[in-house]
Amino acid sequence: MIRTARDEDYPQVFALLRQLWPWLTRDMEIQKQSYLASLDANGEYAICAVEGDRVVGFCAFSQMNSYVCNGSVFYISTLVVDSGCKRQGIGRQLIDKVRAIALEKGVKSIGLDCGPHRKESHAFYQSVGFEKDGLFFSMGVR
Repeated sequence: MIRTARDEDYPQVFALLRQLWPWLTRDMEIQKQSYLASLDANGEYAICAVEGDRVVGFCAFSQMNSYVCNGSVFYISTLVVDSGCKRQGIGRQLIDKVRAIALEKGVKSIGLDCGPHRKESHAFYQSVGFEKDGLFFSMGVR
């Protein structure tokens, strides 16, 4: 089942984030503030894939204006499925829910970025309809 993320999901979501980015050392309580703030933010969305009382997938995305698309777009900042639950259609269900919300909100496009080393993820994204159409650049601000 796919549903809106809740406050009480955070410990399980944090565990999923550690699977996605194991090299990041983050304090669980500090990260929790960011998670809770995103649940209440306008234009921010967070959904969970749940089996029983277990969170097995998580997706966070934002709505923003795009001059290129001449309207609203969604940007998926996080998509993760528990490593023990991959290849069971959970990622596809999360993307389908994002797509359904996009249609409901009149969003014109959905985008995301993915590390160059994540070849399996690239294949997954292409299999659900994403096209590889650019590069992602980032810069730290201190």
